Amino acid sequence: MRESVFQGEWKRSIEEYFGEFKGFHYVKIPDTPKFSGSLIPYSPPRPYDCYLLHSGKFRAYELKMHKSLTGFPFGNVSDNQIDNLVEVANAGGKGYVVINYRKSDVSENHIKKYNLKGKRFNIVYAIPIFEFLKLRDITYDDRGSIPFDFFLNHEESLVSDIERQGQIWDVVQVL
Repeated sequence: MRESVFQGEWKRSIEEYFGEFKGFHYVKIPDTPKFSGSLIPYSPPRPYDCYLLHSGKFRAYELKMHKSLTGFPFGNVSDNQIDNLVEVANAGGKGYVVINYRKSDVSENHIKKYNLKGKRFNIVYAIPIFEFLKLRDITYDDRGSIPFDFFLNHEESLVSDIERQGQIWDVVQVL
């Protein structure tokens, strides 16, 4: 199955961070297979996109690529994924919703409104699962989403900006 562009970048970023160090285990959980026939065998829902185990630390990531600058809908993360990320956190690991805002044709209005540097936008924000749930409980607008400008003006303790360095993301903040 074809990995999304962001999922591939995330995997390469983890591998690049650890380099030749063999003390890590990274797994991308495969998507549920799609069948064209009328009989679809049962396939359990995926708990999250990928996980990482290193130095006795377990991290689970739900990776989302989002192209709209209007906001990130909470509904893009299923209840099953949220429940599994919470289980990871309750068991002593860390669970993150990682959002990649990626847009190659940002309008002039959005460039001015959000003070962006150009027509291309590609940045990642990582939200620990319990912070994601707090944001969902607040519900910033009637549509049930986190407005894009929230990410631009957030508190550092709530959301991590993950910078891109060349072809990889600086993932050290979420390890």
